[in-house]
Parts: sequence; C-alpha cells; structure tokens
Amino acid sequence: AANKLEFAPAVTLEGGLRESFYNTGTYFDQSSTSTDLAVLSGYGRYGAVSGSVIPSGSGAAFTAEAWVKPDFVSTGGSIYDVIMTQGDTNNDRRFFLGLLDGRIVSCLGAACTGTANVQTSVGTWTHIAVVVNPATTSIQIYVNGTSVSVNPSSHSSWGNISATPDLLIGRSAINIPTYRHFHGLINQVKIWDGALSAESVNESRRMYGSAGVRASANLRAHYSFDTPSSSVALDESGNGRNLGLFFVLTSDFVAGE
Repeated sequence: AANKLEFAPAVTLEGGLRESFYNTGTYFDQSSTSTDLAVLSGYGRYGAVSGSVIPSGSGAAFTAEAWVKPDFVSTGGSIYDVIMTQGDTNNDRRFFLGLLDGRIVSCLGAACTGTANVQTSVGTWTHIAVVVNPATTSIQIYVNGTSVSVNPSSHSSWGNISATPDLLIGRSAINIPTYRHFHGLINQVKIWDGALSAESVNESRRMYGSAGVRASANLRAHYSFDTPSSSVALDESGNGRNLGLFFVLTSDFVAGE
C-alpha cells in the first residue's frame, strides 16, 4: 500500500483486482489506509524538483501519470487547475497537465490536447496518464486506464522540453490568474522514460512503482507520498529525484485511495 501527499485528491481503486490482474508487484490496498497516504495540494502547497525529470531531449517519448482527487474545480472556461508542469515559463518548450472546468488538458509546447467531456469531479479519485510519443506524433490521454483523447495532428513540432526549470506538482511557474494551484489530493505520481502502451497504463495505475508493469519504458521518478514530511517526498524509483515540498505540513498527508 502507498501513502498519498495531499496536493490534490487521491483516487480510490476498484476492489477485486487481486483475483483478476497479473501481478508481480504490490497492489494498492484500500484496506490499509493507514499506510497508503496522499498529500494535500493547493492553498500555497506544492512540490518542485530541479533537473530534467520529464525527458528533455528532442524527440524523447515519455509518460506522466498521477491519481488526483479535486476538492475544487475552476469553472468559467478560462482558469486552469495545474496538476504538473515542466518548463512552463517558455510556452514553446513546456509540458503541462491540468484541468479546465473538470476537463483534462495536456500541452507539449504551445499545442494542447484536451478531453471533450468532463472527466473529473470534486471528491472523487481519478487516475490520469498522458503518453507523449514523437514516433506517432501524438499526445494520448488516459482516464482510469481508458483512452479518452488522442491528438496526432496539431503537434507538428517535437522540440526539446525545457530542462532548466523545475518540475512542479500542484502549481505553475507562471504567476498569472489563469493558472491556479491544484486544490485537492495528489498521489502516486510517476514519470516514465518512454511511451507506455494502453495495457501498461492500465497496469501501472493499479501497481506500486514499476513492479508488475509490463513495459519497456524505465521509471524515471515515482512519488508515493507514503512518508509524511514537511520538506521532501522521496523518489521511490531509486533515481534520486526527490521532490521538495513547500508550505506542506505533516498533517497534510492523509489516507489515500
């Protein structure tokens, strides 16, 4: 079981997975909520880590995923609730994942892909994965293991993602009214060095870390938020990309999905 850091709401996993799902790793276990934690985001709280956590090389494929549980979703069609971003001080060299009126939006550079329908709701855990694959010039969004949006046409430029700015979880680097801190719980953030298949996305959302996920991609970073801390969330992938925590209290770590 894994803890969650409360940046944004955590997702509750379905029951009965142990009987039906391939497993060589550890499942999230809803019966062990004392050890499965999430962290509260918003209200000034966020996480940051420097360096190229999301691959920054030209043409690099990657996958970013997280469980989220919003306690507030902006409305009006103009305010983005930021789940994670890297390089967003440069609109042409950024990766962005957030919500707009409950719909999921992901951007690579200035080109964005979004879901047509609302995919998240206040007080409900949702798993979101974004697969960026230059080989197919596509950004694909998965919600709870199901593909809901793919855009192979508008992403004509696959330049480098900026490596210098921090990877931010729960906020944007841009201090403007249209980019708002994510308010709610965030849990089990994973960054993969490669494009996960639909099968692997569905496996990863149910598993702790990379064990039990049949994928050729390598896990670059994994933040489980299982250990309450006011300063750091350890990178459970073993790659040392620990996430600094800002304005977070140990009491902000709560039972996860």
